[in-house]
Amino acid sequence: MMDIEYNLSDKQKEAIRKYKVVVMHFSGNNYESIEKETLFAKGTISKLIQKFNEFGDVLIDKRIFNQRPEILTDSSKQMIEETMVKDNRTTLKEMKTTLIKECDQSVCEGTIYNYEKQIVSFKYPQVVPILSLINQQKRLDYAIKHKDDAFSNTIFSDESSFVVFRSTKKRFVLNGNPKDQVDIIKTIPEKASKLFGTSWRFQQDNAPAHKANSLTSWLEGNVPNLINHPPQSPDLNPIELIWGWMKNQIENHSPQNKDELKELQYDQNKMQDKQTQYNIYHLCSYSLYLF
Repeated sequence: MMDIEYNLSDKQKEAIRKYKVVVMHFSGNNYESIEKETLFAKGTISKLIQKFNEFGDVLIDKRIFNQRPEILTDSSKQMIEETMVKDNRTTLKEMKTTLIKECDQSVCEGTIYNYEKQIVSFKYPQVVPILSLINQQKRLDYAIKHKDDAFSNTIFSDESSFVVFRSTKKRFVLNGNPKDQVDIIKTIPEKASKLFGTSWRFQQDNAPAHKANSLTSWLEGNVPNLINHPPQSPDLNPIELIWGWMKNQIENHSPQNKDELKELQYDQNKMQDKQTQYNIYHLCSYSLYLF
């Protein structure tokens, strides 16, 4: 037999060698002859012939016939989704127990975790990006415009989280409802009018969650004077100092449960204390002076 050289890749040459094993085998050659001609070991030759007899080809990947069927039932999948929406702190162990109790299905925690990754996103706290040149200029413009502003008739908006015990576990993240923001903001005009009459101003926090169209439209129609807060500038909001003060108070009292935490959050009696009001006022004044 004359050998003809072709410009073939190594992968193509390997495939030809495998087919050559089959041709030589069915031509009556023994394993030693095939081994000498193809340079395959006898064990490999045996497996190639077995694969050809079983699948009709030597290049087919047998693993495609070994894929496991889907384990989770539809009811288990639905239970996982509903549980995560209801409480995103549910652990894999708790979820496994729930499936056994509610769906009569026992699966390993890894199976539950793999399905959770398909339907939700897990997020860790991310590093705040460096202030862009555009936002640097917006901060400067804001500072120049308000450098002599005492903000005495201004209401600032912001929010903060208070926790008893810190946790670094990833959480299932749901989008906020803009309607909740509108319902909260709607309570401001009446209170502001009692404090400042008709000459009050409102500075809306510039976080993306606070810029929903429904909320922006309502503010434009119901607030006499809106102040634009520069992006990436939480330090220009004096409420940040109040959050700091409140969190220090909470840590000093070391609440042990949610009820104790709520009692300490913005305690009206403490806030009415003159010394406390004086301290907060000067904290805010110092903050505004710094920029």
